[in-house]
Amino acid sequence: MQRALPLTGGHDRPATALPVVGGGLVGVRRVWCVGRNYEAHAREMGADPSREPPFFFAKPTDALCWRPRGLPLPPLSDDVQHEVELAIVTSRGGTDLSLPAAEAAIGWCAVAVDLTRRDRQAEAKAVGRPWEIAKAFDRAAPISTLIPWPGSATMATRSIRLDVDGETRQQSTLGHQTWQPAEVVAQLSRWVAVEPGDVILCGTPAGVGRLAASQEVTATIDGLPRLHWQVLDAYSKAEQATEAEALIDYWFEHGADWFSGDPAFDADLRRRFLPDVEAAAAGEFDYWAASARGRLALVLLLDQLPRNLFRGQARAFAADAKARDQARQALGRGDDRQLCANARAFLYLPFEHAEAASDTGLAVALFAQLHAESVPEQAAWTATLLRYAERHHAVVARFGRYPHRNATLGRPTTPEEAAFLRETPGGF
Repeated sequence: MQRALPLTGGHDRPATALPVVGGGLVGVRRVWCVGRNYEAHAREMGADPSREPPFFFAKPTDALCWRPRGLPLPPLSDDVQHEVELAIVTSRGGTDLSLPAAEAAIGWCAVAVDLTRRDRQAEAKAVGRPWEIAKAFDRAAPISTLIPWPGSATMATRSIRLDVDGETRQQSTLGHQTWQPAEVVAQLSRWVAVEPGDVILCGTPAGVGRLAASQEVTATIDGLPRLHWQVLDAYSKAEQATEAEALIDYWFEHGADWFSGDPAFDADLRRRFLPDVEAAAAGEFDYWAASARGRLALVLLLDQLPRNLFRGQARAFAADAKARDQARQALGRGDDRQLCANARAFLYLPFEHAEAASDTGLAVALFAQLHAESVPEQAAWTATLLRYAERHHAVVARFGRYPHRNATLGRPTTPEEAAFLRETPGGF
C-alpha cells in the first residue's frame, strides 16, 4: 500500500503537499504539463494532430492551488483561459522507464485546470520568445483532492469535463488522449529523472475558453473529487480564508438561525457549503482533524449542516457515524478543551444525535460538565443545551431510537411510538 509523503501543505495557498481522500498528504516536487495531448485540441490550437512525441513545459510548484473557493484573474491579461486536465502524481521514480515501470510509478491522480494567459502566450509565440509567464503565474493550477491511481486501463473509460456557469465547455474521455498516462511518464523519464511527488498534467481536450469575473467553474473526472471555484476580479482579495475557518466564521455569525428551520438559511447554507458537506462525507477533509478548530469544522460538515441541507431526508443522518467518530477522537485528544463553550457544544451534539443510549448518556454528561463550567453570561444557554440532551437521552433510553425519524428512514412505527409521537409532536 502506498503511503503519502510526510510533508505539509495549506488550502488556498501554494500547495507544497496535496491531501489524499481518506487522509494523508503527498509532497509535491515538480509540476510538469503536456502540450496538445488531444487531437481535437491540437487542431483548435492550429497544430498538427499526428502522434508526435509529447512536449513538456513546467509550472512552478507554488502555482498549484488545492480546492480554491475563489481565484482572482491574474494581472496583465485580458484573455485568461481554462484547460481541464487529468493530473497524475508519481510515488516512485527513475530514468528511461519502460511502460510497465512508468505505470507502476503513478501513485495518485486528481482533476486539475491549467490556467493560461492566452493573449500573452500568443504574443510570445509570435516573436519567438518563451511563454512561461503565460503559464506560470500565481494559482495557475487549481487541483482537487487526490485519490489512489486506479490504473490506466480503468481511467481510459472515464469522462473529463469542465462547465462554466453550468454550461459545458470541455468534454471528452481520457481514452482520447494521444499519449496515455504511462506513456507520458515514460517519455518524461527520458528527458529528466522522474521522482516521487512529480505532478504531471496530462493535457486538455478541445473547448478551451476565456474566463470572466463572477463565473463559476466546475471541473470533473468520473470517480474523482470535483474541483469548483468562483472567478474573482483581478483586484479582488487574492488570499481567501481557509474553508474550515470560513465555515466556522459563517456558522457562528448566524447563531440565531441554527435551529430556526428557516428555509432561507438552509438555502444559503446549501449554496455555500453543499460541495464541502459532500467532500467531508467522502473523507476529503479528514486531515482537518489535525487541529481543534479544523475538527470542529469537520464535525459541523458531518453532523449539523446535513440536518439543514437535507431536512426531511435520510441523507440528513448519513454521516452521523463518521461525525461521532470524529467527536470521540476530539474528546480523546482534548480538542474540546481548546474551544469556547459555543464551539464545544457542536463537538458534543453528535452523541446527542445518536440512537444508542450509551452515546446519548455521554452527551448528557458532557453538557452537564459544560453547564457547570459556564460563566454566568452563558448559564442560560448551557442549561438549555443540557435540558435538550436529557430529553434526547430519555427518548433513546425508552425506544432505542428516535421515533420521529421513522418516516424519513423508512422504518415501521410501533403502536407505542405512534402514541408517543401524538403526545410529543416534536419527537423529544
